[in-house]
Amino acid sequence: MIALGIARYRNRLPTGTMPARAKSSRIAYAIFLGVALAAQLLTGLHPILDGHSPALTLAGVLTTLAGVAFTLLLAREIRRRDQAQEALAASEARFRDFVASSSDWLWETDAEHRFTWFSEKFRNALYLKAAAIGRTRWELSGQDGDSAKWDAHRADLAARREIRNFQYSLRDDSGRVHHIRISGRPLFGVGGTFIGYRGTALDVSAEVEARADAERANALLADGINSIAESFALFDAEDRLAICNKRYADHNGKPAHELKGRTFAEIVGSAARDRLDPSIFGGDREAWLRWRIEQHRNPGRAIEVKYRDGHWNRIIENRTRDGGTVLVSADVTDIKNREAELQGRVAQQNSVALLAQLAFEPVDLDRLLAKATDLVTRTLGAPLSSVFELTGDGREFLLRASTGWPRDQIGNLRMPFDGRRLAAYTIKSRLPVVSPDLSREDRFEVHPTVRERGYKSVAAVTIGGAHQPFGILTCASDRLDAFSAGGINFMQAVANVLASAIQLRQQAARLRAILDNSVDAILSVDEQGHIQSANQAVERIYGYSEADLLDREVTLLLAERHRASFKAKLRGDGRPEGVNLDIEGLRRDGVEFPIDIGVRELRLGTRRVFIATIRDATERKATEQHLRHAQKMEAIGQLTGGIAHDFNNM
Repeated sequence: MIALGIARYRNRLPTGTMPARAKSSRIAYAIFLGVALAAQLLTGLHPILDGHSPALTLAGVLTTLAGVAFTLLLAREIRRRDQAQEALAASEARFRDFVASSSDWLWETDAEHRFTWFSEKFRNALYLKAAAIGRTRWELSGQDGDSAKWDAHRADLAARREIRNFQYSLRDDSGRVHHIRISGRPLFGVGGTFIGYRGTALDVSAEVEARADAERANALLADGINSIAESFALFDAEDRLAICNKRYADHNGKPAHELKGRTFAEIVGSAARDRLDPSIFGGDREAWLRWRIEQHRNPGRAIEVKYRDGHWNRIIENRTRDGGTVLVSADVTDIKNREAELQGRVAQQNSVALLAQLAFEPVDLDRLLAKATDLVTRTLGAPLSSVFELTGDGREFLLRASTGWPRDQIGNLRMPFDGRRLAAYTIKSRLPVVSPDLSREDRFEVHPTVRERGYKSVAAVTIGGAHQPFGILTCASDRLDAFSAGGINFMQAVANVLASAIQLRQQAARLRAILDNSVDAILSVDEQGHIQSANQAVERIYGYSEADLLDREVTLLLAERHRASFKAKLRGDGRPEGVNLDIEGLRRDGVEFPIDIGVRELRLGTRRVFIATIRDATERKATEQHLRHAQKMEAIGQLTGGIAHDFNNM
């Protein structure tokens, strides 16, 4: 009977989710088992109570004990099943709560991947068609236009693989598109038979739309960043590149996706090695990199860098609130070129002014020409500049001065006046001549030395003269197209200064020849009475050379007793202009002699210059003395003759 009760309990134990019914059923079975146990005890104790044989008595006792044991085991089994049923009911309730509160939907499909069951939320989705049960998800979606995606999904289903975050779209009756993301696991029955899939689904339309909005915003931002003329880059708090535009990537010689995530130190180090002009390093690239990284970490002032292709960028950096760095770099090549051009023009003007100042100083012409070629090479950044003089007969050119030409040829190299050569071609053209590429030049030939040294471009201008050109000024460079219009104008200005200086020196030479042929000593004296120049007659009369007298007082040439009065006249106490003095001079050997001195004043701007003319009056004095003596003798003769005549008459 006990065994029958256990079997019936096991067969009748509820497996649903109705705890009250299961509890009442367990109470009924407990009463039944209690009655059965009592009956068993009475059956086992009956032989003892009736006084049967010991064997029957022992059997009754054992039967009773066995019945009690089975009853206790049954009671424990009932307790365990009750606990399991309660746990199962709690688990089922928890599962239902999760399903009710979850944002995910639940679904099941059969072996043909047709939907067989949906959770309540899935069934209530407004955009699901009423006939969703019995249809596949690709039938419901219309495969949303991406066949490759669906082919891969069906391949996963055919291979019974788990589904992980497969996303597809559905369109509701209003035409709105909804995006669904599903995950699921395959189900297998007895013997491993595939029976379908069970899984979850989630409407991720808001997420997809938000991501699409973010992507559109990012695309718009990227378009905006790429459309600006400046280079733009944003580094995060770890100093890694987060975003940049195409201009910034181009300046660093790599696509933006390769630069993204790299640190600023890596990017600037690569640029310094491959793209930046070494001239900005000052000879120490590592020191410059340390300085640049320090400036990046402590932004606040503009930084200018030059690239190997000649472009200049001005970089401005600022910190963001989250510790990142915004870098904006503008191309300032035009500004730098204008600055360089302006500086070049200033340098050219300064060079011309320096040469003009030197031209009006009493310096040797060869020194002036050498200075001119040196200024041309340094100002234009060219290695060779020369002055070729056209000889007086116009038949050949002489290398008069040069910077960059072999020294032993200066003053010795001569070239015939050949119209096929650059010098003669320039003289004939009467205009500046420029050859930006000598390898393509067919108008004229240059000296073989120019080609041997690898010079690629050349320019030449004429140095004018009074009757015929003095010659030409040339310049050669190892760069193609090295001479701009400003450079040619500079060369022409230098040539004009040289022409004026040469003409001035020629005039001065002619004037000097005239002065040196004068029998009178002619001197120029400044306001302080210091001698500035003297002709050769001074040395003949006084014994002093011009070099002996320069910057010495003119009163040195006068007798001591006349010096004070002469100084007073120069200071303006008397008017020296037009004054002709008959005084005594003092030769170098200390001998006094009579002189005639005339002084004239000249105004050179605000300065006063005196021209003194001194003539040795020794012969004049002697002649005058002889004349006076003759006149005396004649008077005496006349007197004597008169007296004799008178005596005769008496």
